[in-house]
Amino acid sequence: QGREVMVEGIIRGQPSSLVRIGTLRMGSLVCRRLEVPVLPRAMLHVDGYLGLDVLDRHRVIFDFRARTLTVAEPRGFFSSLWTGRDEAVVRTLGPYGRLRASDCLVNGVRASAFIDSGAEVSVSNPALYAALERRAAAQTLVLGREGLYGVTGGSVLGSVINVDDIKVDELGLTYTNLVVAALQVFDEWGLSRQPALLFGMDCLRRFRRVTIDYGRKELRFEIAKAQRPPSKRLRVW
Repeated sequence: QGREVMVEGIIRGQPSSLVRIGTLRMGSLVCRRLEVPVLPRAMLHVDGYLGLDVLDRHRVIFDFRARTLTVAEPRGFFSSLWTGRDEAVVRTLGPYGRLRASDCLVNGVRASAFIDSGAEVSVSNPALYAALERRAAAQTLVLGREGLYGVTGGSVLGSVINVDDIKVDELGLTYTNLVVAALQVFDEWGLSRQPALLFGMDCLRRFRRVTIDYGRKELRFEIAKAQRPPSKRLRVW
């Protein structure tokens, strides 16, 4: 038993009690003396989630072809300098595992970009949507509505739009759907008034492998086929 806390989700907060875990082991990864909040299984739909208290300073590898998830030590300095011919590297900023790519352009609009591996869809905040409309000098076509649900409860209905081009460092994505929603998480990160987006699993699954290196603060995206266009920028359709 531990103290009462408020667990902040993407949509709302949920009161919870902390419990103490002596040892958490997953393969070779061992974490000791953790304090974790408890949420109803009806919200989580699983036994639990691994958070940044476990994953921070580690490397998380999503291999979509092999259908595996690997948690490993971060890359060493020299190995991090090597980049595969079918791989794009994105440098990030941010403390406590909140990795943010600042060099991101969405249809020419500069935005802050995060990866949310727990989200099924990619989400734009209203500030990015408004900036896209100002740049295009016309209303962006709404393709439909999408409901978003958080593990702490609550739901919000967002508008689905399509953007032609997203550039993050040397990575490029074309024809990407985004759900526009005023999520609480944007307020928590101080980004409610600045253009920002969350890359969800719908974007990550377009790659063969995605690596989030919390230790080196970098993202690596490997495309399914080792075919690089003439320019340095990787294009994904």
